[in-house]
Amino acid sequence: MTYSAEGFGKLSRNYHDAYRSNLIRSKYVDQPRPVLVNNWEATYFDFDTDKLYHIAEEAKNIGLDMFVLDDGWFGKRDNALLLSADLVQ
Repeated sequence: MTYSAEGFGKLSRNYHDAYRSNLIRSKYVDQPRPVLVNNWEATYFDFDTDKLYHIAEEAKNIGLDMFVLDDGWFGKRDNALLLSADLVQ
């Protein structure tokens, strides 16, 4: 619980400071989190090894820390009408 006589902005900062100081259990509490690139917006369903490699290389060149392969693990999900939760076939 928090209080502030300085408005919602200060109230929000108090809340987030308390959360970070007491509830987050991560090695990134006191250091910057890694920056990542996710292929989804660049490729949607149209990706192959060459496209993914190119994205990963470019991410490396600009200093990003991680590459996330998104949507390559759904099996037969080849259009946006099949929702992520529709895993039962």
